Amino acid sequence: MSEQLHIVDDPGDDCDAVDADWSPDGDEPLGVEDARSGETTPEKTVVGRAAAVALWGLAGKIVSIEAVVSAGLPGIDIVGLPDASVSESRKRLRAALAFLGIPVATQHLTINLTPGSVPKIGTGFDLGIAVAVLKARGIISSAETEAVIHCGELGLDGRIRPVSGVLPSLHCGLLAGFDRFVVPAGNRAEAALIGDVDVLAVSSLAELVNAYGGSLAVPALPPVVEAPGPGAHPTELHDLAEVQGQEEARFGLEVAAAGGHNLLMRGTPGAGKTLLAQCLPGILPPLDDAQALEVAAVRSLRGELVPGEELDHRPPFEAPHHRSTASALVGGRKPGTVGILSKAHRGVLFMDEARNGKHTSLAKEVTDECHRQETRKQRTARSVNAERGLPRVREDWAGGTSGGHEADLSVPAAVEVSQGQGGRDRASADRPGSEARPGGRLDDHG
Repeated sequence: MSEQLHIVDDPGDDCDAVDADWSPDGDEPLGVEDARSGETTPEKTVVGRAAAVALWGLAGKIVSIEAVVSAGLPGIDIVGLPDASVSESRKRLRAALAFLGIPVATQHLTINLTPGSVPKIGTGFDLGIAVAVLKARGIISSAETEAVIHCGELGLDGRIRPVSGVLPSLHCGLLAGFDRFVVPAGNRAEAALIGDVDVLAVSSLAELVNAYGGSLAVPALPPVVEAPGPGAHPTELHDLAEVQGQEEARFGLEVAAAGGHNLLMRGTPGAGKTLLAQCLPGILPPLDDAQALEVAAVRSLRGELVPGEELDHRPPFEAPHHRSTASALVGGRKPGTVGILSKAHRGVLFMDEARNGKHTSLAKEVTDECHRQETRKQRTARSVNAERGLPRVREDWAGGTSGGHEADLSVPAAVEVSQGQGGRDRASADRPGSEARPGGRLDDHG
């Protein structure tokens, strides 16, 4: 009993064990380490925020990026349905911040990309994630980071690398009410295609931090200004004045161009069908600014927008190869991408060799169920034809037993005859009164 009274009346060195959370000021409770050192903990955890755009084709969704520094094992967690390239941004972020003198290797960072139901694809989220983390760390004091759209890829040395899809990202941001954007220096000319917009082009993360009121030394490195991908290879076009004769074809082109009609050209090889099709964009009216911006947005999404070029008002012309797959035509190399058909938006799509069965993507595909039905019908046909002396008869598509495309069948039926010993075939051997002679001709006796 006396021992208990001694603890209460004379705390001494055992005050931590009795009331470690007691604060002499009566404000926030102190931990054990804080009680000994006399230091107070922050009143609340700072949540850093920034904004970005998640593209799905030409459509976009505003993404709010949240970052917080919390207790736990060192590491960086990114949640919110990121793809592999977004998840790998934590490695780029850790290396870039360490290069700028802001190590985060001993801290636990949680980064949330909301809304969580929208897929986040691409490296363009790196810049927004870095700004949110620096805001949570207190390096950036500005409260305007969540009202600015950020787009750019982060290099290991802190430089901002250009990305594809800047133009549609800015367009989606404008539709959502944003009027301030941060883009890489390599995408400066692309962002300038949209007028009356406050765009800040930065070459390094330190430069952006200083623009937000921070104070970091900007590395003496040249900006990364190369294009994110190869430019589009323009198709050779011709002028209708080069065509001699072809009055009916010229009249058809003029009617199609004036009314926006589809056009079917049929003729022998070398008649000039491709030449006439390449003359069609030259007689179409030029695109206005809004239409030209849509075409440029498609090229930007594919990484084919050449830096430094002005807005092109010529209607696009696309002539996909007849062996192009359906994925290449409609998109699908990765989620959210556009195909060759979208590249012809506001222009001309020339489907060469589309009517003679050479265009693989337009041919009739056989599903698994058709394969099962085909197998059963082929077995039935073989058993019936074997009784009639005609083994292995392949019927055409109308009979439902062939396995090829409809355009690949040139004859109604194909008969495969196996050769027997001594030049005698099975059909002639089963036929009474018949004899096979050299050359495969059947002669009747009688």
